[in-house]
Amino acid sequence: MLIATSGAAGAPSKAVPEAAATLAGSLIAATCPACGHHVAAPFYSGRQPLATLGWPRTAGQARAMPALPLDFVCCTSCGHVFNSSFDYTKVPYSDMPNLMFNRGGLWSDFLRNIAAEMLGRLPPEPVVVEIGYGDGTFLDTLVSLCPRGRFIGFDPHGATAPHACRLELRRELFEPGVHLAQLAPDLIMSRHVMEHLSDPLGFIQLMALATTCLERSPLMYLEVPCIDRALATGRTEDFYYEHNSHFTTSSFCRMLERSGAHLETLGHGYDSEVVYAFVRLNARTELIRNGLAALRFRAQAERSRERIRAQLAALHESGKRVAIWGGTGKSAAFLNAHSVDAERFPYVVDSDIAKAGTYVPGTGQVIQFRDQLLREPADVIVIPCQWRAADIVREMEGRGIRFQSVLIDYRGELVDYFSSDHPYGRIPDWAACRLVGALESSWDNAEPHSEERSQMHPLIGLRSGQENAPPQFVSERPVFLTTPRLVFISARRCCRDTRSPVRRASPGNYENLAGCRSPVKSVPSRCPERMCRGHPCSSGARRRCNER
Repeated sequence: MLIATSGAAGAPSKAVPEAAATLAGSLIAATCPACGHHVAAPFYSGRQPLATLGWPRTAGQARAMPALPLDFVCCTSCGHVFNSSFDYTKVPYSDMPNLMFNRGGLWSDFLRNIAAEMLGRLPPEPVVVEIGYGDGTFLDTLVSLCPRGRFIGFDPHGATAPHACRLELRRELFEPGVHLAQLAPDLIMSRHVMEHLSDPLGFIQLMALATTCLERSPLMYLEVPCIDRALATGRTEDFYYEHNSHFTTSSFCRMLERSGAHLETLGHGYDSEVVYAFVRLNARTELIRNGLAALRFRAQAERSRERIRAQLAALHESGKRVAIWGGTGKSAAFLNAHSVDAERFPYVVDSDIAKAGTYVPGTGQVIQFRDQLLREPADVIVIPCQWRAADIVREMEGRGIRFQSVLIDYRGELVDYFSSDHPYGRIPDWAACRLVGALESSWDNAEPHSEERSQMHPLIGLRSGQENAPPQFVSERPVFLTTPRLVFISARRCCRDTRSPVRRASPGNYENLAGCRSPVKSVPSRCPERMCRGHPCSSGARRRCNER
């Protein structure tokens, strides 16, 4: 019987303020297994032992069965009823399989009609898969009506197939990514399984996406008990522990809609006690794109892990003193992901003095306050938190912490913070413009065809604002780009002459940069050419780095 769907419980014609206020105080956060909505209202509660899978052998065993919580709630979006305290491990399917028993005439007629309708939609030699076949009765009915084809059942707790039977009963879980490709089924059916699952929506969505990835579109038949009549008559016997989910017609349709399945037929059977649907599985191409992007990221992460571990091993073997800046949060994640052990890399500092004396989770280095670097300078400082690198470099400059290089993780490898092109700590547009003015002033002050001018050309494009323009060694002033990173690199390169107004430009040191002819008043922390550890210079100093 085909039906028009609507909310099973209905909706009030007009709001009742007092009742709505009561509802507001009763709402709970719970994720609906049918539609994924996260707000529900209390529906039915109590405690009962297992109703269908206990099978006690004595009265004493029956009375001793543990009472399990029935905390049924109703999804405020689709009307689905589910037990928010359900624990799948409390249901002993492996010991007592859920064997449905109903030999009534009406039920048998319903099954025969459904079997005939299924076969009428299939080719003469179909491949039929049933997920959760139980005792195999329904699958066997299909075999008796169809002389040719394959009929395969999947159920880790199902019955075994009789000898010399056409049924292929596999006591295992159905793996969509594996078995869909192997079997290429024409029909996938799942009868009275969804109500036992913790996440029926996820099950259907997984099936739909797997079939789309494999470029298949099998017919799927789903059948579950329907509580529309229970809601209309106030029946409570339906709500027991083994049935985690209770579908209304509305929530069943919402689940199919959320899965992306194309609904072909929706109907009620067995005097409206069950609801069923024939659907074609399909998923949006956006889901495939997102999934492929995730696989690419995972593969890139594995390659990055190997590359960074190799770089860290080379750093250790070089004999340089290495300090890791940051010992908790993302820094701790970096240390654990790349096996930065305490034996090879014991030196960990942090900007937060409150963390001093604690230890890095997982790897065990003691965390020291950053000023330890003043007493024990490091050759190389690794900053795992790239997004904080600019602040940390500025912090080091302010404290006069010396170093040879600063490394950050970018695109799966450790790169030099100052010389590599990366998006962390770029010069702001306003500072780039002021640097351009300073570069132009440096150009004007330099002798024609001088070394200072030649140092500027290979690093910045000429004319027309092209970043990748080839170098042209000409005497007239070039068109300096305002691309922040290029300006920064160029400024650092032309700092070879300490008379240059842009000498020792570095991130966080933009405030006094201007397009004037006087030297920039800045306090550098290190040699701009990274030829030495550098030394703190007083404001306005004009001396060269004598440690080169």
